[in-house]
Amino acid sequence: MKGRAYSSVLYCGLLLSGVVSICTGCSIGDDDDEEVVAEVYEEKLTRSALVSKMPETYDQEDSARLAASIVAAWIRDVAMLKTAENNLTESQKDVEQQLRDYRKSLLIYAYERALVSQKMDTVITEDEIARYHEANAENFKLKRYIVKVKFVKIAEDAPRQKQVEQWLLSKDENDNDELYEYSRKYAENFFFNSDLWLFPEDLLKEVPVPAKDLENFLEQKNFHKFDRDGFRYFLYVEDFRRKGDPSPLSLERRRIRDLMLNRRKAELIGKLREEIVSQGIAEGNIKIHTP
Repeated sequence: MKGRAYSSVLYCGLLLSGVVSICTGCSIGDDDDEEVVAEVYEEKLTRSALVSKMPETYDQEDSARLAASIVAAWIRDVAMLKTAENNLTESQKDVEQQLRDYRKSLLIYAYERALVSQKMDTVITEDEIARYHEANAENFKLKRYIVKVKFVKIAEDAPRQKQVEQWLLSKDENDNDELYEYSRKYAENFFFNSDLWLFPEDLLKEVPVPAKDLENFLEQKNFHKFDRDGFRYFLYVEDFRRKGDPSPLSLERRRIRDLMLNRRKAELIGKLREEIVSQGIAEGNIKIHTP
């Protein structure tokens, strides 16, 4: 193991030192472009080929190390290829059909993608998304607990705390505005987006709820007030959903849009394929010979 490790280090050192002189001042079009940098069996890596593999911009100080890395990768690839060619049977080396199949798949995919980008309607309305959500309700079940909350974090000696509690529980828009203005002035942190569903870990990042069973804590009552590390937290639970409950549309909107687009894409590609085949038959380019 020590001998192998030493040989590897020695090889890398020789490779790096050899490339230093080759790569210093590298530029395409030098008179010695055909200088051989490395050789594996009968395959040769020339200086011009090495330069072509270098990135367009690189730090001159790192050029030798980068070139050495490229040369080492080329040596490994060619050595592996030659070893494979020498050890595989003729049938194992026959990859022509695989290459043809791969090329065929790539061409078909590229053409279908181009047609889809030209012809597919990507506009999906909110009504369409809502109808899809309702029609496929069984497919949209929550896998985790979610909650809607509002909270305010203030210093324990902050003023007007009774009003903070009243504002937080109020449904009046004026009270919401008052709470917002108060929070901007006195709150260390606050959150009033009642349209956004939160996962438990998202809430715990901002509000250190004093309970091991978070779900049970949140469901006991709507309003919670507690102190932690010199701060007072006011937490109002507007709504919650348990695991297995119907997933809200707001959480599924992007997923539904993707599903609908994928369905449109599949239907469009299927239709295009049928049209191409029908056209080919009509024009005599496709013929079916029955026994």
